[in-house]
Amino acid sequence: MIFSCSNNPHRNEDIIGNNILSAYGTPLKYVDSVKSYYSYEAVIIDQVYECLFQYHYLKRPYELIPSLAEEVPVPRVKNVTIKEPYSPRRFDKNNNEILKPRTINAISYTIKIKKNIYYAPHPAFPYNKEKNTNTRELKAGDFLYAFKRMADQKLACWIFPVFVSRVVGMDRFNKYNQEKEITVKKGDTLESITLKYYKDKKYLDLFCSLNNNIKDKDLVPGKTKLKIIRFTDYSYPISGIIIHNDHTFEILLKKEYPQILYWMAMHFTSPIPEEVVAFYKEKELKGVSIEEKLAEPFYLPYPIGTGPYMMVKWKKREEIILAKNPLFREEYYPNDGIPEDKEKGLLEDAGKRLPFIDKYIFKYSPAYIPRWNNFMLGYQDVSGVGKEHFNNVITDQKTLSSDMGKKGIRLEKEVVPVIFYYGFNMLDKTVGGYTEKKQFLRQAIARALNVGKYKKIFLSGRGLIPNSPIPPGIFGYEKKVESYNNFNLEKAKRLLVKAGYKDGIDPKAGKPLEITYDNYVSASDASASRPHSQFFKEQLERLGIRIKIVSTDLNTYRRKIVNGNYQMFLSGWGADYPDPENFLFLLYGPNGTVKYKADNRANYDNPEFNSLFEQMDTMRNSRERLKIIKKMVDIVNKDCPWINLYIRENYILIHDWYQNVKTTEIVQNKLKYRKVDPQARLKYIKENNKPVYWPVAVFITLLLLSFIPAYFTLRRKYK
Repeated sequence: MIFSCSNNPHRNEDIIGNNILSAYGTPLKYVDSVKSYYSYEAVIIDQVYECLFQYHYLKRPYELIPSLAEEVPVPRVKNVTIKEPYSPRRFDKNNNEILKPRTINAISYTIKIKKNIYYAPHPAFPYNKEKNTNTRELKAGDFLYAFKRMADQKLACWIFPVFVSRVVGMDRFNKYNQEKEITVKKGDTLESITLKYYKDKKYLDLFCSLNNNIKDKDLVPGKTKLKIIRFTDYSYPISGIIIHNDHTFEILLKKEYPQILYWMAMHFTSPIPEEVVAFYKEKELKGVSIEEKLAEPFYLPYPIGTGPYMMVKWKKREEIILAKNPLFREEYYPNDGIPEDKEKGLLEDAGKRLPFIDKYIFKYSPAYIPRWNNFMLGYQDVSGVGKEHFNNVITDQKTLSSDMGKKGIRLEKEVVPVIFYYGFNMLDKTVGGYTEKKQFLRQAIARALNVGKYKKIFLSGRGLIPNSPIPPGIFGYEKKVESYNNFNLEKAKRLLVKAGYKDGIDPKAGKPLEITYDNYVSASDASASRPHSQFFKEQLERLGIRIKIVSTDLNTYRRKIVNGNYQMFLSGWGADYPDPENFLFLLYGPNGTVKYKADNRANYDNPEFNSLFEQMDTMRNSRERLKIIKKMVDIVNKDCPWINLYIRENYILIHDWYQNVKTTEIVQNKLKYRKVDPQARLKYIKENNKPVYWPVAVFITLLLLSFIPAYFTLRRKYK
């Protein structure tokens, strides 16, 4: 009854219990580890899935430590004999595949996984008498199955390109399972083709229907083309992933790539039990035709893992609840960190068993204001600071206001390895190119943009102004680097003269140089994005040039980027892992968007930079690697394919009862370290949610007054 007349969005028992109360503003799209990519999904599913490795919660710079693995392996260069399928595949009389041995030189990672790790209870598993529930132990084969799902083209895993060029045999698995188009040969029949590609003539009708119900009489040798679309064959081996036993497997790489360990700390590589996928396929696809099953990829509707929590409720656009996994292994809060961790009380729970919290309760709340109100009332443990409230709660010195401090609220700041930048299309004949004059033009534009003013207007002063593509906290970052990102309008004008555009005039056309800036807007944020574009236009037009803003919908914008039909654009990138390669690859020539459909949207392609990147890419952190990175940064700053805009800085408000909070976006499985004091929360809620009785009193008074006329009417009647 305490909260019955309040704005409490939670059940009373949830507030009183040992639970964390949170909110999410963007509905989850994917909870399958193979497909989920965005951080707002990871904050949920990374508490359920686990990886071979994880980041130390407290140490900075980030340190990779074991999670499901017994230890972080050391790579070895070795000659190894792998076994590959023949083409076409061969089988013996017992239907066992005959494999062809081949000796290769490879980079080997031998990974031992911990024993006695069990999946959270789920009906897909058999009953386990020892655990008294449906579960089974984690096995090495679950990682192989996860890697095959990653290579399944139908599932379109975001990071597949990273692995296909590096893990031995992954490319062959993918190629074998690709959709094919064949040309009919002499003597072919629909049945013979079905037997060849589908291994069973029961698929004959399906094969014909996928090819517009074709008949044998329609087949013309050398002319008729047929589509071969089939379910991914997971029996095809990946020769570079070798299962030695239930708790040991080996990964073979074609060449050195130290960053592979970082990827194995991300949920894409989490183990997946094959029987869980089969369970949900049978349940979700019941009554669905084979044609529909082939056409649409199947993703897990619920995450199932070995992590500290399991998803017990997901009511879309309403609520998500994670509850403690009763089968979670023994894991303990870290005993060490960095010096200031002790001062902040982050080591008070050192050595205690994880996790601390019983439930995580996420309420769907798409609008910022209701989330803020719930935080201030005590119904949410943590909150960001929107522009609407920033000046009221944050001082000019960027500290927390005394009023908020008196409420027992603290401020945490975090510089996030996320960089935003304006980019030039280096393939464009005006703003692109590598001659000195082209460099001067881009440098002039970069100098003319007052990034500090942008930060003040649009970010309330938050964020850092970057001087290179590498943000703080990443190896290779240097605070003082010579760049053209420092605002100086007079220098910008002098550089523009050197570029051949005095006062912004294009001498060939005899009028101001016009540059197009492309961006995309949705109907919902068109008014919000317009001031940003207008600011950009006004800043650069002080040079005398003209900026043409072209705003389109997202699909049109993407087509323009892929086709290279643009001059300038705005983009951003957040770290997948804490390594400079994860930022510098955005400028590597063979990753160009137009030529290679990859992430280098500026289409920057400097041979010297490319050569240095290829050296740096395979190196571990060292002085030599640092020297190479410095050269790369100097080259980029001179060529100026980007105007570095800002590095994101988060301001996070936290109630005092929410403890062990170390802000980080690299560590996604952080919720197991957090804890709350429910009694302190309850006290705050009572103090800040005192019932307001006067509306009730007014209502009752008005109700009583409404009876007076009726009373006198009845009295006159009965007189």
